[in-house]
Amino acid sequence: MAATIYEEAVAALSVPGAERTRAVRFIKNSIIGNRTKKELYLSLGVAPRLVEFVADPSCDVDLQVQTAVVLGSFTYGRVSTLPSVSDAGITLMPRPLAIGNEEQISAIIAAGAIPRLLHSLRSPDHRLVEASARALKGLLHGSNSPRHDMLQPDTLANFVHLLSIPETAPTLPKPSSQDRVASIRIAEVVAIILAKIAVAPEDQLLITRAGAIPPLVRLLDVRWSSYSKVQEASVEALAGLARDNAEVSQAIVDATTDDGQSATSQFFRLIRDTKPTTRLIVSACISNLYRTGMLPPGYNEDVALVVLRTLIRLFSEPPSFAKDSDPGWVEAQEKAPRIFAELVEHSEELQKAAMEGDAIHKLAGLLLGGQGAEE
Repeated sequence: MAATIYEEAVAALSVPGAERTRAVRFIKNSIIGNRTKKELYLSLGVAPRLVEFVADPSCDVDLQVQTAVVLGSFTYGRVSTLPSVSDAGITLMPRPLAIGNEEQISAIIAAGAIPRLLHSLRSPDHRLVEASARALKGLLHGSNSPRHDMLQPDTLANFVHLLSIPETAPTLPKPSSQDRVASIRIAEVVAIILAKIAVAPEDQLLITRAGAIPPLVRLLDVRWSSYSKVQEASVEALAGLARDNAEVSQAIVDATTDDGQSATSQFFRLIRDTKPTTRLIVSACISNLYRTGMLPPGYNEDVALVVLRTLIRLFSEPPSFAKDSDPGWVEAQEKAPRIFAELVEHSEELQKAAMEGDAIHKLAGLLLGGQGAEE
């Protein structure tokens, strides 16, 4: 029986040079958004071959980049409107997310992808670094994805290095600078990875002691305001690190931006952002700091006046024009109640402030699909 074009593409991976690169591109174009084709290629044994290429110094960098993109594509499956959930136990950064099939992710991991991709993060080519980082992030979508390799000292040191690259130049080039924009995208993905691997207290401490907090806080500086995604990702990482960990929370509170602004002051600046997703993630971070008792006392009143009111507004029915213009309102409205509940759980003062802010009535309206708010 004649081989199919898909079998021919897999066979072509054994042929060095341009034919191999064409085969990888063909596979990439075949599997994007097509779960059936992904399963077909995995059944043909493509995973070990691709993993071999991604960190092979004898391979052309373009081939390595394409291979990392393909490995990342295997980790994404159906598109879900559910928000991402941090491993620290709180929904932090809601956004539409493509969730990979568990079997596909397991197959890529079993082929040895994680150590190879981590090695590729040391490449001088920012395209390969970004593609590899995105593939690693995708592999962490698996419910049982191993995190051990990503918590090794040399790996964490490299994560910290990648977080620091955007600020290494003495002057800030225009946003159109290709290398600078790429470094910011890489920092964004690395921050999300850190948020996902900060599972247990010992993980949080390992990441903190590796030096991750200072560059994460520096990325909150106002000079990076044009790059809202990297700032959201940085806050998400800090929120995951701070959750139920007083030692790490203290390290975050003590950190400053390059111009000496405290992390806490940056959080309270960002919570006034117009985007609901930004306000939600920052509210979660401040809540985590507050609940560990490490939030500077001078900000305690702001928790009630700013954070609590922000959360109440987020789960209250937004104006119709806001819902139409920013779909982030839907996710924020769904997830703000949980952060709100955790924030007020052990504080009579905040519970009283919540009552005064009509939070119960507004929550009832949300549960009843708006009926309670109209009565």
